[in-house]
Amino acid sequence: MSHPPLFRCEELQTAFSPRIDLDLPPKGMFGLRGPSGCGKTTLLLAMADLAPHRGRCLLEGRPAMDFRPEAWRRRVLYTPPASRLRREPFPELLHSDRAGTLAKRLGIDGELKQERSSGEDQRLLLLRSLLLEPSVLLLDEMGAHMDPEGRGLLCRVVREWLQQDGRGVIWVSHNREVLEACDTVIEMEAPVDD
Repeated sequence: MSHPPLFRCEELQTAFSPRIDLDLPPKGMFGLRGPSGCGKTTLLLAMADLAPHRGRCLLEGRPAMDFRPEAWRRRVLYTPPASRLRREPFPELLHSDRAGTLAKRLGIDGELKQERSSGEDQRLLLLRSLLLEPSVLLLDEMGAHMDPEGRGLLCRVVREWLQQDGRGVIWVSHNREVLEACDTVIEMEAPVDD
């Protein structure tokens, strides 16, 4: 007996992306790959209901419109590229045992520095996202500023997080290590000029 999808997109389309249909199963990890400018980020934003779009998304069979916007966005959580973290203050997340354990798994040790590398910022963003415990984690170029070993670490931590029921990941990436860790990779095409 097959399980219903955790997360479904039906004819989801933005002004910058082609129409997409997908069924993300529980514990599933999908990769999204395509050339720059084909609408990958905008599509993730539409999934989180942060960008105008046509079509609809459903979480556990319930359409986004059945949720308050902030409740949807917490359950279907968009995690931006690290470059957007640079000037944001990092929330006080490292004060629980769970956060400390997860931080160590991600290679985050000791005090948080004011000046961080892009890779350190990405690990902090992933830590924050995992601690918020979304149902669907939308990762935008997570690991892009890391070496293959760092990306491998992120993939392992995300896979461990996925082992709990009711979780899924959609990961936009150009990196081989990330895409090979995904169950399914969706190829997006470059936009066609009219």
